[in-house]
Amino acid sequence: MGYLRRKIINGLTRLVAVLLPAQQQYYRWLIRLNPRSADSHYHLGKLLAEQKNWQGAIDCYQQAINRNHPALSRVYYDLGTALSKLRRFKLAIALPLASA
Repeated sequence: MGYLRRKIINGLTRLVAVLLPAQQQYYRWLIRLNPRSADSHYHLGKLLAEQKNWQGAIDCYQQAINRNHPALSRVYYDLGTALSKLRRFKLAIALPLASA
């Protein structure tokens, strides 16, 4: 890997480390403004999953499902993935099949 490529990857890694917490704060703020927002819960869950905070992601996905997120099949897929990361296979298998 070239020197320039390493520098770019290093810079991007640092940028992501700074931006992820800011994005989390943004979605938490949106949820405080509108707790019924399924979309905000879902996107916060995606950010938490990127950071491997599986339990936090699961909680957010469940909130999005409870609020009837318009893309339920996607939310169920991500919920199943997060559950499997915590080795909760029985719960993941027991999820209802959402229509696409």
